[in-house]
Amino acid sequence: MGRRRFRCKECNELIDFDELVYCDKCRAPLHDWCARGIDYPEFDGQYCSECAMELEDEIEDSDEYGYSYNRCPICGIYLIREENLVWCPNCGYEPY
Repeated sequence: MGRRRFRCKECNELIDFDELVYCDKCRAPLHDWCARGIDYPEFDGQYCSECAMELEDEIEDSDEYGYSYNRCPICGIYLIREENLVWCPNCGYEPY
């Protein structure tokens, strides 16, 4: 029985086993050369273009509102974002 081959989320071509990587956020299969890196050390890894754009948007939002990388500065839990409200579901912290 042969190895299962995946299609790359970016280019839709079959991926050889030695070229296979997975998006660190959504776990989609990618060619190693189709994976995108982003220029922020806290999000080191390989991503599909969709997830790379989402992470870059999160970083821009965190800089704009003064909180870092969508985690609560008090307890470290991921912040919840609902329209114009951002808050921590654990301790209730609101960054603005």
